[in-house]
Amino acid sequence: MQSRLRKITPWTWWRYPDDPINRGGGYNSYPAPHDTEPPPSILRVLLWKVYPEASKRIIDLRYWRDTHAPLSLKDELFWRDHTGIDDSDELEQCFREVQEATWQVVQELCFARFWFLKNIIAANPYYRELQHAARQGATIVDLGCGLGQDLRRLRADGATGELIGVDRHPKLWELGCSLFKNEDPEKSFSFVELDIRSKQPGLEDLPLSALGQFLDKADIYLLNDVLSFLGGKYVGAILDSINRASRVGTKMYGWVVGQVGEPPEKKFGKGFGKEFGDGGRGAVFTLKTFCNILASPDYGEQTIKWDVRAQLIGFDQLGLDQEDQDWFGGTFFWDTRYPDRLPNELKAICFIAERVE
Repeated sequence: MQSRLRKITPWTWWRYPDDPINRGGGYNSYPAPHDTEPPPSILRVLLWKVYPEASKRIIDLRYWRDTHAPLSLKDELFWRDHTGIDDSDELEQCFREVQEATWQVVQELCFARFWFLKNIIAANPYYRELQHAARQGATIVDLGCGLGQDLRRLRADGATGELIGVDRHPKLWELGCSLFKNEDPEKSFSFVELDIRSKQPGLEDLPLSALGQFLDKADIYLLNDVLSFLGGKYVGAILDSINRASRVGTKMYGWVVGQVGEPPEKKFGKGFGKEFGDGGRGAVFTLKTFCNILASPDYGEQTIKWDVRAQLIGFDQLGLDQEDQDWFGGTFFWDTRYPDRLPNELKAICFIAERVE
């Protein structure tokens, strides 16, 4: 239908200006690069200039949360310190503005549900190891960094090395720089605009891989919900790129959506996760499957092995309140195709992996 509308009314069918490829996405339709690029149209550009409201992404109330859960004292102090805002009402208004602005860039739960306010990265059981490495000067690359909130938290916890954010949405990083306006300029961060979902060339073309520029630089890759969000279709390409942009001693750290027991029957190619949600663009893993995917990728004669440690924890341990747990385990995640599944089957798989060969 969209392809037909694109031919009939090319100036109106796509509602989001400023590089429409990077304004699409979300949990119902996460388009591949160039899949949905509209043709050039002077009329469409004029429409956006005359009526800017036509470019706004409509809020999907299925995913939206009007108010965030109460913040811990540590989180509240973090945000007051990094935004430079002491007034509670002004800070709340700032949070809502960030929520609305990020929705116009990418429709991600982290922003729609205010999860970016929580210190989820530190709730991971392996955080002490990450923190220790960061304090020792490790170079850390955050894949799908969003606003850069996790990197800022690492810096606040004593990270001394280079911290690099990677995302295909530079507008999110720009919003983060505007949000964290009370930063010490000497504690700087780097940003690289990069689409880690793209298919990569063969192993022999290592310098051309998406993450090839980090081969001799990255000590740790952060993967906080990236693999689940982008889904089974892209898990293989992302991990392949990390494998080829790693060396012995490189680490991966993060979490994915996990499930107790057997996952749904329908699955993506090569066993990279199972679909969830209306769009079927995400991935949920069992603990065993996820560890196997990470531990021993198949590169024929070349041996690459990772020492993987992982565990299932409840989303309450990640900091989600009861409202978010009920929503994530009900409204969003489960649907009528799998009526026998229970919300308590849903967990977070927290992991840390080190390349040993």
